[in-house]
Amino acid sequence: MKKIFVLISCIVFILFITACGSDSKTDSLSHNTPEDTIKGFISALEANDVENAALYISPDVREEIASYLSQTNLEALARDILEPPPQRINTKLGETSYSIFLIERTRLDGTSYNGTLELQEGNDGRWYIVAF
Repeated sequence: MKKIFVLISCIVFILFITACGSDSKTDSLSHNTPEDTIKGFISALEANDVENAALYISPDVREEIASYLSQTNLEALARDILEPPPQRINTKLGETSYSIFLIERTRLDGTSYNGTLELQEGNDGRWYIVAF
């Protein structure tokens, strides 16, 4: 009986340590496809959550883009990306996969212009925003 108790205690302890060791915010992000990455990014923008939005951005440009996001109306940016829906253009340059989405952006004076939302597949197989 004592051995069973020790075994169960060890299993519970291992499960507890495993659960505590994961970064749930990062683990819950879906970067499996360019579309998943955009959806997660948009959700964070709509929630005015710069910290979470930045996690969808490539680590190479995260600080620069996060700085821009902290000074931007995030809900308006989310609308710009969604309305009208982005048009996808895929490219592959060498070993690197890119996915570019054409979006319509709105200037402060209300006029619109065409822009892009560029994503790149990282070495970890996840998709990240690299420019917009």
